[in-house]
Amino acid sequence: MSTTSLERLLRLAVLTAGLGACTTLPTPRVTTYTFPKGEAFVGNASRPYETLGLVRTKVEYFTLDPAREEADLCRNYYNKAVRDLVKRAKEKGADAVIDIKTVVFTLDGRQEFHSTPECTDEGDEGQVLAQAIAIRWKRNPEEYPANEPDAESRPEPSVSPAPASVPLSASEEDAELDQAAKRPRIPLNSPFRQPGR
Repeated sequence: MSTTSLERLLRLAVLTAGLGACTTLPTPRVTTYTFPKGEAFVGNASRPYETLGLVRTKVEYFTLDPAREEADLCRNYYNKAVRDLVKRAKEKGADAVIDIKTVVFTLDGRQEFHSTPECTDEGDEGQVLAQAIAIRWKRNPEEYPANEPDAESRPEPSVSPAPASVPLSASEEDAELDQAAKRPRIPLNSPFRQPGR
């Protein structure tokens, strides 16, 4: 090998090492999200409402940010998840969400529900699973007169007689009880149970 080719090889090695030493990973850009007060409630709302159903969301985020703590990232993306819940609820015609829960799947396949921000972290990615109940505020008749377009229009109840009930025979009653026994049972404290049922 000649001196010039050895010098070229050495220069190439130094240049490659120098470029490798200057390489840095890009810092992730984190958008800060705030909790939507007045539209989202961790517990129950004090104002009268009617429920519309359950809304759910999933938010994934990058966790390898040396400038931010894991708990701060989790809280920030929990706020984003709650904002997404409110957005989904409004798409269903709701005004707000109540009973916000984060959902965590455990290694043994169980689900845990928390009223606090709980996130899963897979090393480089984090995830927030959240659910809430979509609600619509009940309108106060004094606050919204009937001539305003925002007032609820309720049909007058009809005064038709109820159909006469016929007592069930013993075999029909047994069949009805068998069907009721086959229905899945939802525990009273389950987040999937609709309020009032």
